[in-house]
Amino acid sequence: MNLDQDSYRPYKKPNSETIYMSNLSNHPNYIKKQIPITVNQRLSKLSKNESDFEFVKENYQDALRKGNYKENLTYVKENENNQPKRKRRRKIIYFQPPFSLDVKTQIGRKFLRLVRTHFTDKHPLYKILNPRCLKISYCCLPNVKMEITSCNRRILTTEDAEDLRSCNCRKKEACPLDGQCLKANVVYMAEMITDKDQDQSKFYIGSAGNTFKERYNGHKSSLNHKTKRNSTELSKWYWDEKEKGHPPEIKWSILHQTRAGYNLKNGCTLCNLERLEIARANKEKLLNKRNELKRVCPHYKKKFF
Repeated sequence: MNLDQDSYRPYKKPNSETIYMSNLSNHPNYIKKQIPITVNQRLSKLSKNESDFEFVKENYQDALRKGNYKENLTYVKENENNQPKRKRRRKIIYFQPPFSLDVKTQIGRKFLRLVRTHFTDKHPLYKILNPRCLKISYCCLPNVKMEITSCNRRILTTEDAEDLRSCNCRKKEACPLDGQCLKANVVYMAEMITDKDQDQSKFYIGSAGNTFKERYNGHKSSLNHKTKRNSTELSKWYWDEKEKGHPPEIKWSILHQTRAGYNLKNGCTLCNLERLEIARANKEKLLNKRNELKRVCPHYKKKFF
């Protein structure tokens, strides 16, 4: 922009390179046709007059040539009195099939033909499923390079900066897992030992779909407040022993850790490992009930509801 000469034109950084999508790429034709038109409209709109347009045109024209576009950029003066007409807006439903140049079938034409055949004017859904309310808009999927890059990035950056910390306890010596309380997707065990009889210790097995620290805080609340004594089998036994005058000491440990909780292919690995540990545990010392083997996965609800 030059205020002295009352002119302006598009600005380009000295070291930047203008690149447009190739005309030979695997994209719908209507997208590739709009690129030269959009570039021409943008340059014309951002230029004060034709001389400013011609001053910056060469760089963008060369970029289009490298992209195998044959169109020439020409200055189009904008009509100041041209006001957009008001158009009636319809409620449009878009059908977006994936696009590929290898597919020779005219999917859009066949789709609209099926709509006309099966959704006639007597059909109850004709009001929303008719050629006037349906439009075809192809979607472009990522290429193989982008898929491989995203997969590698996902594998190499499995841990966020927050997850790099293994413990966030203010007093490290009071951490229930000796500095490992921020581990996620774990199957844990709580071993309770009383002063009365250390040989008759009990243990409780559970799982945490989030971090162990969050699940531990839930247990801690039920162990500190008597009104929540029925929250888990662990808190029930703890309060029974405490009322007898023998408050137990609890030692926490991690039995298993998985990369994720629930997935559609294998179900919930976390719950399966928890059931396995409950099934093969010593029933005389285990606080968990046998009906926990058939309970509904809580991580499934968390993922989809």
